[in-house]
Amino acid sequence: MSRSTANWGNVTLIEFDALSTLRREPADILQAAKEYRRRYLPALVVAHDEPAPNPDAPYFNEVGEAWVARIVSDYATALREGDELDEVRLAREWVAAVGFLATVGIAKALRA
Repeated sequence: MSRSTANWGNVTLIEFDALSTLRREPADILQAAKEYRRRYLPALVVAHDEPAPNPDAPYFNEVGEAWVARIVSDYATALREGDELDEVRLAREWVAAVGFLATVGIAKALRA
């Protein structure tokens, strides 16, 4: 088990939100994502003059749900092994896949 340290000064606030999210159980993340969709997506759709999505639809499809489970598991492993570089890599993977607004919205829903 090798420990690697990250330069935390190079980690953005949005990546810290992702790290906070990845500490949660996948089911909690999926529920928070659904809450994010229910609260904020209709406002974004109205701003773009598009039909509103079903507010009860899950945020992630089956592939996305499997990805959430995998990334949370990988993050737990990185924490257990003290691999800070992998923690940061996973946070960046989350932000790249989910996007800035969803990362913030999901983290906010988890804190509520």
